[in-house]
Amino acid sequence: MSKMTSNTASAPGELAGQLSRRGVMFAAIWLFFLVDPLRVGWAHRDSLDGALGIVATVAFGATYLLSWQQLRRGRAQMMARPPTRIAVVWFAALVALALLMVVTLGQVGTTSSVYIAVTSVMLFRLRVASILVLVNAVLLVVLGETVPGWDSGLGIAFSVLAAAVEI
Repeated sequence: MSKMTSNTASAPGELAGQLSRRGVMFAAIWLFFLVDPLRVGWAHRDSLDGALGIVATVAFGATYLLSWQQLRRGRAQMMARPPTRIAVVWFAALVALALLMVVTLGQVGTTSSVYIAVTSVMLFRLRVASILVLVNAVLLVVLGETVPGWDSGLGIAFSVLAAAVEI
């Protein structure tokens, strides 16, 4: 008899473990968009900026996945959001790594802003998350228009807003 047609019940916690792994895999798939910052860092790997950009991008992706996993674990325990202090630490860590990405890699580092928007919605109440997401999007547009050599930030700003609404 195949596992699908088996009449035996799953062991307690087995389904929750499978769902948790799938949730992290779902979040990990979206890390694909961090490939461009890694490519830019790799192209400049012989410089301090390139090396720091790679480290910052990998650390950002790991922090995002870890926060996602912790948030899912909390929701499985019926906790909609973490305590404010913990939420601020997660958020600040992602923002600090994102800033390092932008400083070392340039505009391509702003791809991190979509992840920050999604995390904001998961970490904070609607009013706070909405303000953070809006500030994020406006900052991207302003930077795109004012930083010499940068392209328009409208596309990434739209992605930030769309991702936040989708969550």
